[in-house]
Formats: sequence, C-alpha cells, structure tokens
Amino acid sequence: ATSPGISADDARELTKWGPAHDSVYPDRSARGCINFHLLESGLYCISRTVSAGREYSGRGGERVYTHAFLVPPEALARFANSPFRVVDALVASGRTSVMKSIPKQLQPVPLVGRASTVNTTNLEKLCRSVGAGKLASLVNAALSTTSLGVVTDVSPDRLLAGLLDLLPPPFRPKFSLTPGLKASPRRPFRLMILPDEAEEQ
Repeated sequence: ATSPGISADDARELTKWGPAHDSVYPDRSARGCINFHLLESGLYCISRTVSAGREYSGRGGERVYTHAFLVPPEALARFANSPFRVVDALVASGRTSVMKSIPKQLQPVPLVGRASTVNTTNLEKLCRSVGAGKLASLVNAALSTTSLGVVTDVSPDRLLAGLLDLLPPPFRPKFSLTPGLKASPRRPFRLMILPDEAEEQ
C-alpha cells in the first residue's frame, strides 16, 4: 500500500529495495532494523523492518513487515540528516506500529520536530564500549570504501547512528545503510552490519 502522491517509479524502486521472505538476519528480525537509502526521485527512504508473526504462505519462517517513510531533503536536514533521529520521532508519535491489516491506501504522516547535530550520550557509550581508536578506524574505512560490512557485538543501530554522528551532517545522506537486512545486489547499501559467519561475510 502507498500514500497519495507516491509515484509509480518510487513504488517500483521501493519494491526492489524492500526485503521479502528470509531477507533479515535471524538475530535482527525480532527487534527490527532501520534502513536508509536515496531514491532516484531525490526523496530519502527511511524504512523499518520487523518480524510480524509467521510467514503466511506456509513456507516457514517469519513474516517480514516493512514500513517505508519517504522524506524530502529539507525534512531530513531538520533531524541532522540522521535516519535514526527521524525514526525516533516517528516512534514517539506512534507512527511505526505494525498494522494488522494493510489498507488499500496509507495516510501521509506528519514529521514534526528536529534533532541536535550529535547524540553525545550515544557517542560516549560507544567510546567506552568500542574505543575511540576503533571508531576513528571505522570512520576512515567508511569514507574510503564504496561498500563496508562491519561485524560487531555492539548494538547495530547504536553503532551506525554513532558512525553517522562522527561525520559532518552534509556527508550523512550519502551513506545508505542497514543494520539487519541480508546482503543482496538488489539492495546495494554502503554500510551493513554482518553476522559473525564467514559465509555471509
């Protein structure tokens, strides 16, 4: 289902990037993952993928539920160009709940508020758990590669949010990311969190 004003091209692109059955790493499906990328239309897609019960076709596994929010650049800028801050605002306003039945048409969602440039509390926690040196190495690797997979035992959302906070706000929209979707040529994310499995890496 889409909201009024979503073009057919945007809808097709969202379908291409959107996860389907068995597209989420098992340890990430329960708590969900926040994904971020730019659409060809110039809108930013900030999506939240969660497990929402058993898969309906009988193939087994979890039902994958993704709610995608299309955000114009000026709205993203109000939230320091961080998709995580946008999702915080959407969660606080109750806009991310799983719908039991999907309507034929979705209502547009107002995005109110703004966010500070840096979440210092999260960065301080990351410096204690990861270390400033490793964070600096992570920033360097992100800036010098076209695609980066990271293996970590730190919260994937916290690590990616902290990495973005260490970049100047104008750089942040260039980093498409996912903390939990499986690698796929259909979804060429620039930043990914990978499981501790050699085959997946």
